[in-house]
Amino acid sequence: MLPKANLEDQIAAAWSILSPVEVDFIKEELSHCVDSRVYYLNNYHVIQPEQGILTCLDPLYDHQSQVDEALSKNLAEEGQSRIIVLKPRQSGLTEYCNGVMCWRTFFVPHAYTISVAQAPDVAAHIQRKVNIAYDHLPWWMKPERQYHTKGEFMEYGRKDSALRSSDPGLGAVLVTTHAQRTTGVAIGRTCRSLHASEVSRWPSGEVYTGDIEPSMNAPDTIAFMESTAYGNEGFYYNMWEEAMDGDSDWTPVFLAAYRAKKYSLPLKKSQIPFKLTEEEKAFTDRVKREEKFQIKDEFWNWRRRRIKSSIARTGFPYAHFESYPITPQEAFQSSGQGAFPRHKLDYQQQKNVCKPLWVGEIGYQGMNAAPKLFLNDMVDSNGDYLDIALEKRELTNRLYVWEKPDPNAAYYAAFDVGDGIVGSDFSVGEIFRAGHGNNPDVQVAEWVGYEAPIAFAKVAYALGFWYNRCEIAVEYAREGMTTANELMNVLEYPNIYRPRNDDRLRGQFANYMHWQTTSKTKPGMLVRMNETLLEDSIVIRSQYLLDELRRCVKEGITFSGLGGHDDSAVAACICLYCLRQTMPELRVQQSSGDSQNDTPTVSLRRSGGSMVYGIYDALLRLRGQTRDLSKAQEFIAKNPGYQIKAIMAS
Repeated sequence: MLPKANLEDQIAAAWSILSPVEVDFIKEELSHCVDSRVYYLNNYHVIQPEQGILTCLDPLYDHQSQVDEALSKNLAEEGQSRIIVLKPRQSGLTEYCNGVMCWRTFFVPHAYTISVAQAPDVAAHIQRKVNIAYDHLPWWMKPERQYHTKGEFMEYGRKDSALRSSDPGLGAVLVTTHAQRTTGVAIGRTCRSLHASEVSRWPSGEVYTGDIEPSMNAPDTIAFMESTAYGNEGFYYNMWEEAMDGDSDWTPVFLAAYRAKKYSLPLKKSQIPFKLTEEEKAFTDRVKREEKFQIKDEFWNWRRRRIKSSIARTGFPYAHFESYPITPQEAFQSSGQGAFPRHKLDYQQQKNVCKPLWVGEIGYQGMNAAPKLFLNDMVDSNGDYLDIALEKRELTNRLYVWEKPDPNAAYYAAFDVGDGIVGSDFSVGEIFRAGHGNNPDVQVAEWVGYEAPIAFAKVAYALGFWYNRCEIAVEYAREGMTTANELMNVLEYPNIYRPRNDDRLRGQFANYMHWQTTSKTKPGMLVRMNETLLEDSIVIRSQYLLDELRRCVKEGITFSGLGGHDDSAVAACICLYCLRQTMPELRVQQSSGDSQNDTPTVSLRRSGGSMVYGIYDALLRLRGQTRDLSKAQEFIAKNPGYQIKAIMAS
């Protein structure tokens, strides 16, 4: 081989001996790689996985394909793309993002690419990956590298200074750095490509906000910010929340563990047929309905095994949830003592939380007048969710509805009022359908957004009137005092909460109206919500509400939301507390066999504790127990003379 000094001569000699067919092949391959990053990744981007065998990214993994689809969509619509990814472990996403950065650097002239890791040793490892990819390119595809600094800087251009003035070469730069370095990154340059890796482990976001973000002005910018979760606070968590709320230029992409084939465990013969738990089945059905994706039994089998291992090693399943989440909320496990039982919030997430069926607004039409509704359907005639993005709830689409009013049902509404100024706390209204007996209280609607306190009173009036003129509780504090007074004295809403003195004989009414959150009532709100969650006697459907409940932490005998945001959580707790206080004994009719004289004879709602239903024969002997009222009623319908009695259970 000729010495390196004659590299130009080697290349010139190689080109001279190529046949026309070979030249055409090279031109075609170069054209394919320039036009398609996936073609480059599948055929020419060499990686060295843990097994040590050199290979290309062919085919892309499930999660890699998911991010690539989001990238293609953004580039087609906007010409640029910024994607923030919440991923499980071992998803192969770091390799994919690094491959896209190499593609941009090797084929785009004057590209300035930055790769930021969480620590210096990781940055050096990423540069090693870039060097492997570069070293294994065919000689006719490899751009000339002017120089590189070990562990940090690589520039692709002419080495020969004499030729550089007339033929500078590619002119691309790839910088590998780390988040512990807070200055000197991208200053004076325009960053066209960015790969920020494991951002949740960064000590701070200063390297991004101070140096990189101001330099990302190119119209063809491609940027990835990817990480597994690490608690529900810090730079990465804040960036993710901003993206989810629509407050940033970043597109959020969540890579659920169930979307990767590698996260599965084959079923043994003894496990067939495989029976899903109630939560697993509800979550599987929801994903199929909302995402058009079928979760396989093998995934649930794998997940059960990994959760069991996590509990055996740490005493808790949360390490598994953080590493292999099936929802973003499951990934961001909170630190510290949460105000509400975490495992029951996880249960609500899997079993009950879902998109609303209708989204829109409600308008006040006057006293004693039915409200005007502006609701858009979120599902088609087959019950499948339409591909409609839920817009940010600030000034439009503030009302989410899961159930429209049933004239035979009882509802309750509670409101936490903000000042209506954009950027401050939201005003929130939560509406629940009261459950009968062991049936849970179900969230049926939610209003979240900005509205001036007096105007918000009309929203509360309209919602209460629509839901069967249900009782309304407004938190009587700050702006809520204005809303509550307007609702009672000006609009004259007919059904407003009046506190009961539970510590007095016969629960005497207080001599004032509206809900007041005090050091005496707030612990009661906390206890009531916890009791209801533990008994599974509540159905939470709103992701917004569940997220706020997750962020609430205990403060002595009360609670508050991290960052001061707990409007929805407070409204829901007020709603549940007042509902249980106002309607402690909802009754349903038990058939006595006499259609003319049927009377409600069975008390099915108690103000505390849970119940089972006892089935008694004609001699009042207990013959069986069940928690399912419908089963008990079905049994006595077939056995005249039998009856049901509610039994309080500890």
